[in-house]
Amino acid sequence: LAREARGHGVPEVMIAVIRENSVIRPVVVLVKSLASALSISSGGSVGREGPIVQIGAAFASTLGQVLKVRPEQLKTLVGCGVAAGIAGTFNAPIAGTLFSLELIVSDFGLTAFTPILVSAVASTAVTRYFYGTGAEFALPHFTMTSPWEFGLYILLAAGAGLVGYIFSRSIYVADDVFAKSRIPAWVRPAAGGLLVGIAALFYPHVMGVGYDTIHVLFEGNITLAVMAILVVLKLLATAVTIGSGGSGGIFAPSLFIGAMLGGTFGALANQVFPGHTAPLGAYALVGMGAVN
Repeated sequence: LAREARGHGVPEVMIAVIRENSVIRPVVVLVKSLASALSISSGGSVGREGPIVQIGAAFASTLGQVLKVRPEQLKTLVGCGVAAGIAGTFNAPIAGTLFSLELIVSDFGLTAFTPILVSAVASTAVTRYFYGTGAEFALPHFTMTSPWEFGLYILLAAGAGLVGYIFSRSIYVADDVFAKSRIPAWVRPAAGGLLVGIAALFYPHVMGVGYDTIHVLFEGNITLAVMAILVVLKLLATAVTIGSGGSGGIFAPSLFIGAMLGGTFGALANQVFPGHTAPLGAYALVGMGAVN
């Protein structure tokens, strides 16, 4: 019904803004919502943040087409939809505004900035009415134990950069592999789901958004070996889910991979330098930001 609804959605919005004068088909709103809901709830290794970008953009574009606004106004309106989606999902109006201005609209002038900011704030107000003001992760207060930890964080950053590159490439590789296969397009998501399901038989943590497992990590209830394995398995599961045609975002999986990578590094650092390093949760938090 809408082939552009496959994948994580952000590139499709950028392409629509650049090539199609911000015109997105109205059917994308419904198809993307349904496809993403099915992918995530059935255990696909994807997040919900990417889809809300495309859903918000498609809804705003549809509204603009109905009102027959000018192309430059339609572009700003799409930016409003994107900012509202990000702000509502993350409970972060400033992040939604900057994301939209930098990646979608590419215009920091007041003509675009003002309506996009208002849209993000309004979306956040609605979200907070239903879900409150709490953050996604309730974290303890981390402090550096020694200045020598800066060296460890540099090593972690280098590893996170490498993993982030591999993660990005793996999605394109998986997409190419499935595209060149003889599997019909309408069967590919099921084939990807089968592969993810096999991995989930042994490590169910790879299914879905993965925030529950990140909570377990910050609570200290996960072993070093499991964290190391999940770095690889989550990377592969996400690549397979999206490459096979599943609908969902990569932001949540990148947070998951970064948390497990940082937790693995932190656990090793605690063993090698006991008493001179912060808890592994601090390294997991840095890993989340670095990989993403």
